[in-house]
Amino acid sequence: MDSSSVDGYEHVLDATRVLKAVVDDLFDLPGAAQTRAVARREELGEDHGDDLLCGCWAAATTATATLELAGRHMDAVIHLAADHAGFAPSAAVLARAALESLLRVRWLLDPEDANDREQRWAAVKKEETRFYRNAGFLSDADFNEEIDEIDAVAQHAGGTIVKAIPSVETLARDYGKAPTLYDHFYRFGSQPTHGTLVGAGTFEMDARCGWQALGHEGEWIEAEFWGGPLTACWEGATIALPRYRDLLVPKHELPGLGREADFVAAMRALPANYQAKATAALGVAADRLQSAPQLNRAQRRAAQRAR
Repeated sequence: MDSSSVDGYEHVLDATRVLKAVVDDLFDLPGAAQTRAVARREELGEDHGDDLLCGCWAAATTATATLELAGRHMDAVIHLAADHAGFAPSAAVLARAALESLLRVRWLLDPEDANDREQRWAAVKKEETRFYRNAGFLSDADFNEEIDEIDAVAQHAGGTIVKAIPSVETLARDYGKAPTLYDHFYRFGSQPTHGTLVGAGTFEMDARCGWQALGHEGEWIEAEFWGGPLTACWEGATIALPRYRDLLVPKHELPGLGREADFVAAMRALPANYQAKATAALGVAADRLQSAPQLNRAQRRAAQRAR
């Protein structure tokens, strides 16, 4: 299916161009922070402060790795959009992953006190160690030894001890601009990840038949389906990038995020979904529409709440 055949897909591509500028901002930040850290170390020697990406503070270096992981996911979403409109469910999987990573970056770097940030790093490091134990790569004895080492580092750092990493729902509530960030974007991105009917709704036969009854070919794809993945990436970037910048490389410009008006305009320009088209009968005889299979409840929700 040619993406140009999807009504309004040019607005999806407009949004991806803005998002690409944000990804460029994202990958520029760590290099700028490292340059600043080197300069400050040369200026101040070992007494170089607590907010630099110099390797002395694990929270900052871990946040950098997580930030760049999110950047690769976002970059992949952009490439999928450019390649084929039908990659919307796959883009949702990646956007969900990017959003979770960006929320973690913000959480890691959020405390003003460096020692509190290190306590959050300790929680993330313990999570990693538990993964390797549960996957069979660490014996129980090695696991206990590594946990003891992490606890020793955390105890030396001081600050507020973190017992557990907050859930994505909690982080989205604490840091998200929109109250629907978790329900409408993260949870929807989870559906194709888990292979639910909502996630597979694009390919469901009733939806496919209804789409073809309107004169289209292939799976049911609307430009609107891209609203969710693109917005999840954008919102995550607005949550994480300014905090990373302010802490590690103050006053560094983020021109991509400065194009919010362009991104919002592209999202608002996405045309109405399948149900609206069907009821408006855009060039399709009423009897043809009436004979077309109807979307089930899950599919209607997926169409109506995709952005």
